[in-house]
Amino acid sequence: MKKILLGLFFAMFAFQVNASLFNNGSFETGSLAGWTDNSTTGSSTVVTNSVSYAGTNYSATDGSYFAELTADSSLSQNISWAAGETMSFDWAFLAFDYAPFLDSSFFSVFNGASLVKALTLADVASVGDYGETIWSTFSYTFVNAGSGQMTFGVSNLGDNALSSKLLIDNVSPSAVPVPAAVWLFGSALMGLFGVSRRKSSAMAA
Repeated sequence: MKKILLGLFFAMFAFQVNASLFNNGSFETGSLAGWTDNSTTGSSTVVTNSVSYAGTNYSATDGSYFAELTADSSLSQNISWAAGETMSFDWAFLAFDYAPFLDSSFFSVFNGASLVKALTLADVASVGDYGETIWSTFSYTFVNAGSGQMTFGVSNLGDNALSSKLLIDNVSPSAVPVPAAVWLFGSALMGLFGVSRRKSSAMAA
């Protein structure tokens, strides 16, 4: 009985640890803490709580803050993942440019030097001249365990006169301390074990 209860507790604890892929995934520090800003000269990555474009007001999808990347810029973080683990994030693309200058936004994950996933989120061609998307959610489930770098980026294509933007929020699951509920669950299991042990002792007597 003791082994079963302890096994359940540590299994739940391990799940909590394995599910913590990202540090500061919703940018609620109000900064880029935990992330590497790869912005080039003339571009920027900032944390903000509001962006307005073409009559649309964008606010955070989780908490109060989100990241705003202006071409050419990218944001990356080193992560580890388990097989079968699912990550997700919210994104929006604002095309400040027009064809044939097809600014583009992207997402990628590398396991060491090997590409795991690469995706064009949106570009000027898909949203139209000066177009935009609403907040959208993308999810991906890792087939194999690994570790490497995850990157979000937005690129100028053809010229640097007008720079499009990529908004990112709610990159999850996000690294947080193990919840108190986990410890309470563990305490409850140990309490049950104690009750079971006392009953066993009483019956033996």
